[in-house]
Amino acid sequence: LPARPLVPYTTPHVTMASPKTVPRRSELRKVKFGTTDMMVTEVCGGTMTWGSFNDKEEMAHDQLDKMVAMGVNFLDTAELYPVGWNYGALTEKWMGNWLEKRVSDGSVDRSK
Repeated sequence: LPARPLVPYTTPHVTMASPKTVPRRSELRKVKFGTTDMMVTEVCGGTMTWGSFNDKEEMAHDQLDKMVAMGVNFLDTAELYPVGWNYGALTEKWMGNWLEKRVSDGSVDRSK
């Protein structure tokens, strides 16, 4: 086959939208949990990587501390999304240990 001449590639003119400012709330929005009177954050803190990608309990505690500092009060203890790892036992243990420490030091309220 004969060689084709090289033709420079040009990008068609693309108009980019200017970035928009997203208004920030001072705290996370809370919604009613089902038919209860409990109010939970729309953002749910997840634990799916505990025991697999996050293999140290201290990492889990750091993540929980950060979630609480950000105002999250709704936590998902599922541990089975990426891989089966102790089938939830590790997540519940780590969260229980964290709760025990934080309730005793007063940083988390255990009341309903």
